Amino acid sequence: MLPIAGALQRIAERAGRARASRFAMLGEPISGTEAGALGIATHVVAEDQLASVAGALTHQLATGPTRSYAATRTLLKAWSSGGVAAADAVMLDVAMELFNGADAQRGFVNTAEAFDKNIEPPALVFEGK
Repeated sequence: MLPIAGALQRIAERAGRARASRFAMLGEPISGTEAGALGIATHVVAEDQLASVAGALTHQLATGPTRSYAATRTLLKAWSSGGVAAADAVMLDVAMELFNGADAQRGFVNTAEAFDKNIEPPALVFEGK
């Protein structure tokens, strides 16, 4: 299933061709620790921490700057298929939409006010606008 689900090329991109070939052809399991070290997994936690870490990540992603997350995915997809030049070609379209959004405008004001008061900016509540 690895080759037909798109994992083969993604593992090769992160861990190298030889490892991707080994994992696919030999069907060797990849431990969580090894997947983290190879850049295949973004988070590696002990089993007893899995639920709490997953819950915290879910909450952070659901309440974070979701439009920014979408822009990040768009830019990474462009980069993945065409390199830096392809990502640069779509960057302004993606970035200007975010820049003109309500969340970004509130963020700029929030940061400027904190700077004037010489304090850390308080956490922003994102509305997806």
